[in-house]
Amino acid sequence: MLAPIVTLSSGPVLQRARASCERHGLALSLALACAARVPGLGRAPLSLDEAWTWQRTDEIVRIGGLWRTLGLDAPLFGAINVLVAKIAGLSVLGLRGTQALFGVASVSLVFVLVRRRYGAGLALPVALLAAWSPYLAFYSKDASPYSQLLFFGLLFTCAFEATRVWRPLSRRLTLSVCAALAVTSHYCAIVYLATFYAATLAAHRWAGRRDELRADLMTGGFCVLAISPYLIGLLLGLGRSSVPYWQVSDVSLPGILAEQFLFLGTTLPHGGVFAAILNLLVFGLLVLPLLDALRRRSELVAGEPVLSSLWWLAPGMVGGLGILIGQDLLFHPRGFIPTAPFLLAYWVLFTGALSGPSWARRVYVAALLVPFILSGYLVATVHPAQAYYRGRESLAEVVRQLEVHRSEWDLILVHHWWVAPYFTYYYVDRSNVWALGRDSPGSSGALRDVDRVPPRSRVLLVLNDVARSSDPGGSVVAALMSRRSLLRELPCPGDAGSGRGLVCNRMLLFGPAHPIRSDPP
Repeated sequence: MLAPIVTLSSGPVLQRARASCERHGLALSLALACAARVPGLGRAPLSLDEAWTWQRTDEIVRIGGLWRTLGLDAPLFGAINVLVAKIAGLSVLGLRGTQALFGVASVSLVFVLVRRRYGAGLALPVALLAAWSPYLAFYSKDASPYSQLLFFGLLFTCAFEATRVWRPLSRRLTLSVCAALAVTSHYCAIVYLATFYAATLAAHRWAGRRDELRADLMTGGFCVLAISPYLIGLLLGLGRSSVPYWQVSDVSLPGILAEQFLFLGTTLPHGGVFAAILNLLVFGLLVLPLLDALRRRSELVAGEPVLSSLWWLAPGMVGGLGILIGQDLLFHPRGFIPTAPFLLAYWVLFTGALSGPSWARRVYVAALLVPFILSGYLVATVHPAQAYYRGRESLAEVVRQLEVHRSEWDLILVHHWWVAPYFTYYYVDRSNVWALGRDSPGSSGALRDVDRVPPRSRVLLVLNDVARSSDPGGSVVAALMSRRSLLRELPCPGDAGSGRGLVCNRMLLFGPAHPIRSDPP
């Protein structure tokens, strides 16, 4: 067993303390996971994605129709939210609390998985890193499906390891169920499952394990059959969506891995040159142990092909496919969340084998571990200085300040519709908020909704940054201009530097529709 990245003294007292920690490693990891995830669950204002989760759950609870969870929204995530809302009432704390439970449970799966392969001596530091990870902790405090995706992705991986000695049919059925649970939590699980199988099958081939290759290939076929109905639902949903589901601009492989480890917000929009340089620096530090192992022809690389490759192979395969078809396919780092524990396990294991003097290894560990701990503290305390919490209060205030002028209009038309749930949540009268062209591709759906606006209503059109890409020609504004008088343009409240454009970049107040003139006989 390789020494962990931080080596304790060989004194008997410290040895006994370390042995005690390893015996109680699962309890220690879960305690730290709770400390990072439970405090401040209801403190931060909703993000735009969380507002969408809240509105979709509210609609299903009030109107019914669980079919609404099909399409781009994975059904299991929606079904669990609806179940919690019906039992305990719909609340932000309830939506986030469910994901916090999945996040804490995921840490236990990390400990069990690593202990099964490498023993408690390595499982403890890896699980402690997973418990305090700012990246994993943030999505455990967020009402989005990524913590649930992490849990079921790890559950599939644990089942893959634990069922190796089972009868083939039992193993295949179990893994098919686990794969379906992961995909119905979030469709990004497809990328994780495909990469996991690709790495596993390649390892079998290189090692000459033909029987294992054939068996796991058949198991993968069972999993594809199990998730195929949801793949059809995803394809149908993509055809109806007016928001790019996969693509996020200005995301790179170094940025994804840097965010997974330190979570400094360096892949957020408008990061600039500094963020790009920081991503490259962190990426270089992360791959240093792997490059050192390759240079020394270490048995680690050959003995742990999945562990040494899965964390970079998933985004690498997506990016490579995008290059082949001439399209940017890399999406937000959160979509790769099931591979994050493998990054942590790789870092602990390979750093323990890093060559060079011990003082250099300590400097290297501190260069990554110190910002890791500080970033984890900002997430655990929901600190407004953390990049993903910064500006949330300002965005919520943009909607709240509209209350001052609410007597001037009868309806609020939000274009693009993706931001409308944010107005629905924070505006006092959500029945007067219309999402133009919801679930419709292009601007055609928005124009149909404009036709439905009551002629006598005074309307406030709120435009956001997403509308610039979905309606670059300004057809919605032109349609309203042709039918109504523009009374005035209102300034968007709040600070423009806080990302206000996501909610509001322009507001136009229109009067009632022009009377229809009839031609004389």
